[in-house]
Amino acid sequence: MKVTTPGSPAAVTLREPLIGIRAVDAHDADALRAFYASLSADTRRKRFLGTSSGIAAERSRAFCTPDHHHAEGFVAVLRAVGPRDGRVVGHLCLENDGAGGIELAIAVADGFQRHGIGRRLFEAARDWACAEGIARITATAFADNSPVLRLLTSAPMGATIRAADGGLVDIEIPLIEERVED
Repeated sequence: MKVTTPGSPAAVTLREPLIGIRAVDAHDADALRAFYASLSADTRRKRFLGTSSGIAAERSRAFCTPDHHHAEGFVAVLRAVGPRDGRVVGHLCLENDGAGGIELAIAVADGFQRHGIGRRLFEAARDWACAEGIARITATAFADNSPVLRLLTSAPMGATIRAADGGLVDIEIPLIEERVED
């Protein structure tokens, strides 16, 4: 894939193995803060559903210390790219939604969007949630955020989208087939 990153004079050609997906850990806090600070205002608006200049150190630490049973997080990280090795280029977090499911939020760096990174993060999230016995993933997005809506509705069992207030939609992604009793 060809990727142009802000401040780079030319596109960088990346092969899929150069982007690793892994669970977030406490050592990612500074890299995660830098990741959110580097996003365009529009990408941050879509991720946080409003204006944001990034995340504070405390929020970054919270994102990087999930309990791995009720909450989880994944990062997409550049590998073997020289001085930027280990740079976070995508983040997905999962938090208990208080209703038996898990809520998902995702962001991919502007120069790395539309190259399958979000899909790989979403697959990691679905795999983790299924292994934890979670029945569904929920998310909220702007109704006009077609890339994230396409991603979330691509789940194997589909998704339900319901209109919410303020131009938002609520998305529910089933992970376990509902059984109908006879």
